[in-house]
Amino acid sequence: MPGDAPATISPPARVTTQLAQLVVIPALIVAAAIGAWMLFVWIAGANESLKDQVVRLRGCSSGGRGPLGVQNPAYKDCWRAAFNVANLIGQIEDADDRRDLHENLVEILGAPGDEDASLLQTYLLVAVGRLGQPGGIEVLLRWLAAPQPGSRRGALKGLRLWPDHDLPRLQRASRRALSQLRRLLNDVDADVASRAAAALGELATAEDEDVRASLQEALESAGPARRNVRWHAAISLARLGDERGTAVVAGKLLDRDQLAREADGVTGDAAKRQMQSITQDDIMLGALMFAADYTGDEIFDKISRLAESDPSPNVKKAALKVLLVRRKKEAGQDP
Repeated sequence: MPGDAPATISPPARVTTQLAQLVVIPALIVAAAIGAWMLFVWIAGANESLKDQVVRLRGCSSGGRGPLGVQNPAYKDCWRAAFNVANLIGQIEDADDRRDLHENLVEILGAPGDEDASLLQTYLLVAVGRLGQPGGIEVLLRWLAAPQPGSRRGALKGLRLWPDHDLPRLQRASRRALSQLRRLLNDVDADVASRAAAALGELATAEDEDVRASLQEALESAGPARRNVRWHAAISLARLGDERGTAVVAGKLLDRDQLAREADGVTGDAAKRQMQSITQDDIMLGALMFAADYTGDEIFDKISRLAESDPSPNVKKAALKVLLVRRKKEAGQDP
């Protein structure tokens, strides 16, 4: 989807989820060296083909936990196989092979149930999203109602990884899911709610007044744990041309001084210290990634100042690129 980094899927995160993981590194996609290294070890070490990985998945049981909540030893091999499949999809060019793989993965995935195998399900849902096959959207929408938060997150990630070339179909099919995404803004899992807010900015239009109203409510959600929900709601509202979202993006997410007053994270030690410059950079870069959809002059005034004087070379470069693209569009040139 627009703004996504190169398609490499990361192993399970071991750090607190930040806004950057949802925007700068959306939907489990990373370009970090550790992700590439782990992928090389798992694929090269196993020395298995894509077909071998699917055969391994077919032998997996659905449950990730055994008695007393202890992880099933074979489960790790199962989600690693799903992880590898999700990463290898970019190498599959034959249309029949992609369709066959989709059918296999949907059969392995089954239907949402009560058993907790959410990590395995996440990578399967990501793979379904990356394949972008007919029927895949319906699978992802069905899993938005899964009882496990991890599985709901996986479905949202799959939606955001739907191939760019088929975005119109995704948007048409997802119209009926907007009410479901709106409900997920109040999900007990803050990460699910954050991802739902981001997805609404991707799939809704400025004419969807009920979506804008729900995002405005999310913008007012209380508590440090819901901070990413508020910030993603602001970005989505700004993308939809809403003044309240525009004000938050310009006045908070693109303002280093304002971000410095925030905590570095929402849990643990990070919640006790002021936001560090590297976290500020990630959040500002995340907000800049959707600048093509912004319309508010106050946002572009702020971006112009970042391009002139921000201390971060990466933020400065990104801001300059945004302004260049905007000038080309205004001149009727291909950006």
